[in-house]
Amino acid sequence: QDPEKAKWLKQYEATKRVNKNAPERPEGLSKESETILNWHNKRTPQQREKLAYTQNDYDYKLATAQFEEAKLNGTVSRAEMINKQQALAKAKVGKDFTKDTRESYNSLSKAELTTLAENDPNGKQIMADAIAYGDALVAAGLIKKNKLRTGSGSGGRRGGRRGGRGGKGRASKYDYTKNMFTTSSSGTSDSLRKILKKAMQAKS
Repeated sequence: QDPEKAKWLKQYEATKRVNKNAPERPEGLSKESETILNWHNKRTPQQREKLAYTQNDYDYKLATAQFEEAKLNGTVSRAEMINKQQALAKAKVGKDFTKDTRESYNSLSKAELTTLAENDPNGKQIMADAIAYGDALVAAGLIKKNKLRTGSGSGGRRGGRRGGRGGKGRASKYDYTKNMFTTSSSGTSDSLRKILKKAMQAKS
């Protein structure tokens, strides 16, 4: 079988599976949550991943919508409710930072982040944004201390949210009603994302 044809067929089948009619939603679900869930339901995994990396608050909006639906369906236990609320609180803080920044801080140790920053052209900004994210988590009471501000060499200026200076890592906004981006996007370098993925794979 022709490899290119097989690749196209696989993508077509994946698209066909997700581009199905929206499932029945529970009564009382907010319009915004319904729109987000229906839109997400019709995207391929590749499209979902791209949006998560280009719109900072997408993961938070999706998690909020899924949580609301689960509560209305009565499918969330008390223990799950506590865990999901904590996860949502963290996602709410994270919506002001790029997914690359969140994954860098949550997945890598201080030493690994330092090495990553030292070997990336945008290293100063990467570290500054990671420190700012850690500070935000502390301010929200979600962690006791910022791991990047402990011990020696933890300094660095407090980075700007939403990617810092020059709009680096600034997310585009997505209009779910029109299925289009309203601004151009520029994410963290592909090389950084590859390094992050390798680091997370090595930990698993």
